[in-house]
Amino acid sequence: MDLETLLEAALRIIDSDGVKALTMRRLASTAGVSTMAVYHHVANKDELLRLAAAHVMRGMPPPPADVGWVSVLRSFFTELHDRFLQHPGVVQLHGRDTFLSEAVYEICEPVFGAMLRAGFQPDDAMSMFMGCASLTVGHAQLESAGGEPDDAPVVLDRDRYPALAQVAKHLPSRAARERFLTSLDRQLAAYPASDSVSH
Repeated sequence: MDLETLLEAALRIIDSDGVKALTMRRLASTAGVSTMAVYHHVANKDELLRLAAAHVMRGMPPPPADVGWVSVLRSFFTELHDRFLQHPGVVQLHGRDTFLSEAVYEICEPVFGAMLRAGFQPDDAMSMFMGCASLTVGHAQLESAGGEPDDAPVVLDRDRYPALAQVAKHLPSRAARERFLTSLDRQLAAYPASDSVSH
């Protein structure tokens, strides 16, 4: 058994039952190996989760060198959104130290590079990145949670909740990718105009 096979088994557990359900013993059972064999590849659960998160993000295409920062961020977060939908359990790891690894740094480096070259100050670049990341994570969580399909919207009392009744049909669902893209585009377009930042 190689490390990639082990990580795929870990992701199956995380996606089906959540991060807390992943133990070395259960992973060994799922992978059909001994617990000691698992420890041959990883020292502990923290390392396992870090490698699993990096595995999901591995192979993300680098942004083209000749496009602006908006296109770079749109491409990056669209790809990240789609990968989170493929592995919904990994969304629970976002924001933890688990996502801090060399593999993730390599993927994020050109994204931040594009923003800095466009004139973003470092703190503004991080704020923009985290805002888009929060949007991406939130949409992925709502979509992977299932919910009602688009043709069966949530039914609300229109007299009691007139505003909610109008917007409820637009709740994210498994068919909501275009809604995510619209939200992402609006967030990117909302960055205040600046002489130092090229849109």
